[in-house]
Amino acid sequence: MPERYSNKRMMFRSGGRFRAAQASDVGIMGICPVCNHFLIRVYEGPTTGTPDPRAFRNRCFNCEPKTDAEKE
Repeated sequence: MPERYSNKRMMFRSGGRFRAAQASDVGIMGICPVCNHFLIRVYEGPTTGTPDPRAFRNRCFNCEPKTDAEKE
């Protein structure tokens, strides 16, 4: 868990030194090669128990709109 400054901004350490926040810290994993929108890190595994790291993937919500199950 990252530490916080007194003004509530997050601070990250890398090798003992503080570093600037990056887009991947908040779930933005890159740019979609098809439509040039953000790729967001999403979890597509069971919601009970411990999350499985293999069930995470990068998803473009512009190219892959929400399914009916997600809309509900």
